[in-house]
Amino acid sequence: YYHNTGQSVEADLDMTPFDWKKYGSGTVHILNGSSGGTDESTRIVFSDKKLSTQVLMNADSNTRVYLGDGPFKSVQNRVPLVMFSRQGNDVIFAAVIEPKPTGTDFGLTKIAVSGQKNCPEILIDRGGNVDKVSLDPFTRIDIALSSGILLSVDGIQH
Repeated sequence: YYHNTGQSVEADLDMTPFDWKKYGSGTVHILNGSSGGTDESTRIVFSDKKLSTQVLMNADSNTRVYLGDGPFKSVQNRVPLVMFSRQGNDVIFAAVIEPKPTGTDFGLTKIAVSGQKNCPEILIDRGGNVDKVSLDPFTRIDIALSSGILLSVDGIQH
């Protein structure tokens, strides 16, 4: 799930009405539901008067996207939300969240995952400049920015 204090939320795919209540009591207060399916990279945009935020999710087969609005400070004070769903034994969720002033263009254009499932690489496209995040889930994270800067975190413990 991701929620945002924006006024609205839109997806870059065809959506149909969806009733969140079928997920059980924890979703009973989520209203104005819609859902859609895709195998492609997905863009969700939360819009507000001053600030818009995009959520980019990597492509994967049988991805379901669910939109709606749910309680914030009260059941009457509502905020838009998104939930992504995938099924399978090995699925990877990789997302980036980018805020920007409303009326300006987003800088991020795509997120993709490559490499092996136990040591994936996340590629973040910024309009032709690609940043790469390499994950060794047991010891290290490397971030290679398109500008040539390399950031590393060692000694990750679970």
